[in-house]
Formats: sequence, structure tokens, C-alpha cells
Amino acid sequence: MKAILSICLVLTILVATPLWLGGCASSNKTTADSKSVYKCEVCGSEFISEAEWKDHMEQNHPGK
Repeated sequence: MKAILSICLVLTILVATPLWLGGCASSNKTTADSKSVYKCEVCGSEFISEAEWKDHMEQNHPGK
């Protein structure tokens, strides 16, 4: 019985760990220093939120 519980625990950890580590990232995000950030493709600036990235694009790179 203990062996079955141990196997179930190991399988749970193997399946759940990738989800805990971030799962699937959005295509407009990159990973830098283990943090998800939004990156400007024009100048390379990085932002912690999509709203900041959008504001940057509107103010600094209008029409792109």
C-alpha cells in the first residue's frame, strides 16, 4: 500500500511541477531572471505589466 501511495505522489509531483513553474507563457512575454516580462520589440525595453507595455508603445512608438 505504501508503494502505491509513493508512486502516486511521485506522479503528482511530475505532472504538477511544470504548472507551478509558470505553465505556458503568452507569446508576447519573455522570461528574464525568472520573472515574466513584456518586451518592446522596437527598442528592447521590458515591462512588468501589459498595460505599461501598451502605454510605452503608444507614447514612444505610435502606429507600430
